[in-house]
Amino acid sequence: MRRIGLLTYYWTENPGTVMQAVCTYRALRKQFPEDHVELVNYRSWRYWWRPNLSCITPAQWGRDTVRMLKYRKARKTLLPFGRQSLVTTDYERSQAFLREQDYDVLVVGSDTLLELHRFGPETVTAFWLAPDIRARKVMCAASARSTSLGDLSEFQRKTLEASVQGFDLLGVRDPATYELIRGLGGPPDKIEMVPDPTFTYDIDYGPAKAYLRKKHLSFERPTVILHMTRQFTWAADLADAYRARGYQVVSLRPARYADYICNDVSPLEWAGLFRDAKLVITHRFHDTLFCLKNLTPLLTVLPRASYETAGGHSKYDGLLKMFGMSETHLIRDHSGATVKQILDAGERSMETHNPQVIRRGLSQYQDQYEGFLHKVAALPTREPVKAAGMQPIRTETGTHG
Repeated sequence: MRRIGLLTYYWTENPGTVMQAVCTYRALRKQFPEDHVELVNYRSWRYWWRPNLSCITPAQWGRDTVRMLKYRKARKTLLPFGRQSLVTTDYERSQAFLREQDYDVLVVGSDTLLELHRFGPETVTAFWLAPDIRARKVMCAASARSTSLGDLSEFQRKTLEASVQGFDLLGVRDPATYELIRGLGGPPDKIEMVPDPTFTYDIDYGPAKAYLRKKHLSFERPTVILHMTRQFTWAADLADAYRARGYQVVSLRPARYADYICNDVSPLEWAGLFRDAKLVITHRFHDTLFCLKNLTPLLTVLPRASYETAGGHSKYDGLLKMFGMSETHLIRDHSGATVKQILDAGERSMETHNPQVIRRGLSQYQDQYEGFLHKVAALPTREPVKAAGMQPIRTETGTHG
């Protein structure tokens, strides 16, 4: 029985982060039914729960607490973890930890775990695996977000080049990451575009329906769902404009301009929440993807310029291009937009909405993702040990979350 380790993000209270981990795990279990599959119990940093400081009210404190408890439950019930754990940003320590786990296959992905914007020039993230780790090493729908070759120090470039050469398969999620991996010397026969794992998720609408009943929230009235950060200074005026048109306004984060605030949803509740909305305007990648899965009209607005590479590529642009929607459903510069421009773009999104095209794309990309995992399952077993023994490192053991 082989041991398959999934190295990915899982610890933040972000529904897309949790759902990509769940979907990758389930897809690997399907491909490796006779083997042991688990999440590597590694985190770059400790994640501490904290209430939303921009909107402190008793009601919001309650929603924050509910959300935290739901995410703890989701991680505990949906994701199986390895027994040993480690929390560190130290690259050498993390690689020693991964060697000690002695996995037969290490799968890195999905999400933006290859990004380096939180790290200084003399280190890289643990997800750029050291080439001497014995496992078969696979990137699976991994993303570097806006990291490009020009951003790298000499140390980072050499480390990343060595890492890329050690992977057996290089599956990346977006064109920007593809360009980065190719620039680092990724062999053309090993690198390919791989859709996000959540394309494989069959939405169960039971959790969303139960949540809406408890919330006393009905979508019988035309509903616009907004997911805007504080950077979107026109958000309150936009909400007022939609109310004037007869819409009710639902926000996925604390916002005084909303009629309903739904930042206390669990990942499974969130997955089905978009279905009956007339329109969703969001800055989130997985909001965008799950609008597509729910066949709901959407408009994606980049929160800041740093989400794009120097060449103008982004994970959002790459996703929408897969459906031929990048020119009509994406706004790259929120700071220069007016409420009228957003309203007009929202109308265009609803008018050009084509469920048939979206359904075909959803089916195609699910097949493409599963096809990549067929290649992972077909990899030969790892090479035998060439040197005796490895020195154990000190790790933190115990429960996750």
